[in-house]
Amino acid sequence: YDSTANTDDGSCTAVVNGCTNSLAFNYTTEANTDDGSCIAVLNGCTDALAFNYDEAANTDNGTCLPFVFGCSDINSINYDSTANTDDGSCVAVVNGCTDENAFNYSALANTDDGSCIAVSLGCTNPVSYNYDSTANTDDGSCIAVVTGCTDATAFNYDEAANTDDGSCVAVVEGCTDATAFNYNTEANTDDGSCVAVIEGCTDATAFNYNIDANTDDGSCEAVVEGCIDEAYDNYNPLANTDDGSCSNVGVEEISEFNLSVYPNPVVDLLNITIVDSDVKSIDVQLLNYLGSVVHKEMLNRNSNTSFKVEVSNLDNGIYILKTVVNGKVISTPWIKK
Repeated sequence: YDSTANTDDGSCTAVVNGCTNSLAFNYTTEANTDDGSCIAVLNGCTDALAFNYDEAANTDNGTCLPFVFGCSDINSINYDSTANTDDGSCVAVVNGCTDENAFNYSALANTDDGSCIAVSLGCTNPVSYNYDSTANTDDGSCIAVVTGCTDATAFNYDEAANTDDGSCVAVVEGCTDATAFNYNTEANTDDGSCVAVIEGCTDATAFNYNIDANTDDGSCEAVVEGCIDEAYDNYNPLANTDDGSCSNVGVEEISEFNLSVYPNPVVDLLNITIVDSDVKSIDVQLLNYLGSVVHKEMLNRNSNTSFKVEVSNLDNGIYILKTVVNGKVISTPWIKK
């Protein structure tokens, strides 16, 4: 339209509204009249199925990416650097030993931390005899502790013991028979040396010394020398060893005195009677069973026929009275009770 023209020359052009900006997203070449509808170009991925679809973009720039599903957590054990879409499969890192042959293998671990320990077989029971402090896996070899003497040379060696308890006793050989003569209280091992007890007199100086005896039974008798033949006048009933002194000299002369002794046994006072009234005094000796003189004195007649000797102080036993009458000796046995 030309407001100055007064004659139509047929050049009128119809109005076509639209975007007349050639740089606009919706530029229309047919439009001759801009109607303000121009839209700026927005580059991006316009594929609604693409990972990076941009719904604001109106111009596809070839940047569309497909979806790649996986773990997108960089701290996870299964992090996938190519994944652009997390699928919830992320697994947290669990450190530990991942070697199934190791002592400390952990089935929960997914990340080996260098802590694996090799298996060491042995006895892991600390109270066992063969406990192995370096073992970490029990192999069933543990042996119970058995205390006792482990010295094979000891008296009380215990072959079942594996742990010495200090109880070993040294072997002491000797006679272990408590009834034997040479029983050894310190011996614990019999060596066959036991000697049977033989009781008897072991005093070699005694009258009844027994050369075979090894245990004195208190039966020893002292040697008492004298005449042991009853047929002789000087027979000594206390004598057990003949000294060759037996004699009958003076029997006839002695017998004429008619000497007698009473009471026999005697308690306190021994009476000596001599019929011969001319005998006014006598010498007497009292001998014990060993032949030792235990008393002697001279007695004077205190009556017509008797002499008296005090014997109450003597021990009980058999004695010999030796009476000397006019130089003659008369031996008479008697008993003190």
